Amino acid sequence: MIEFTIIIVIAIILYHDLFLQNRKINRLSLDKSRLEQELKDKNEELIKVENIDPLTDILNRNRLDIELQMEFARSRRSKKTIGISLIGIDNLKEVNEKLSHSIGDYLLKEIATLIKSKIRSVDLFGRWWGDKFLIIYSDIELDDLKNHTEKLKNEIEEYNFVRVGSITTSFGLTLSKESDDEVVIIERAEKALKIAKKKGKNYIEIL
Repeated sequence: MIEFTIIIVIAIILYHDLFLQNRKINRLSLDKSRLEQELKDKNEELIKVENIDPLTDILNRNRLDIELQMEFARSRRSKKTIGISLIGIDNLKEVNEKLSHSIGDYLLKEIATLIKSKIRSVDLFGRWWGDKFLIIYSDIELDDLKNHTEKLKNEIEEYNFVRVGSITTSFGLTLSKESDDEVVIIERAEKALKIAKKKGKNYIEIL
């Protein structure tokens, strides 16, 4: 009887130890899962910081540079044309000075959201710098680029922006040439946009 009791006690002790070990393993497993999720969240946050403009929540300059390089590599293989549209908001400085910088920032967000909703799914859109946005059109001809830009310009002009009302935009357009690289095509688009601004704004210039 005493031996049986000892066996029972030993069994209870072993069971208790096993229970504690299993609970520890489960806790470690939960800790591991939590750490893995935290690491995943941090990685996603880092990717967003590297690629997304924090104000407008669209691609930033860094990501656009990378995408433009890749787009040129694809176009050389496929022999297809890239279209570039550099968009400048007209009179944003006056909005900032007369209303406030916070309203100017909100205007940037609104315009970014509007443009993003109007482009093709195959095209890329982001904030180039300041009040400038960039659209990279994959495989597009000049007539299609002009028609899309004219429609986009009109839709922006007709939109009623919060606290601002109507706003206009100027566009510098260009198509890739065989001798181009990503630097040359952007320089040409920037030159076209400057000409559009000098012609009175709310204008589309093609080079």
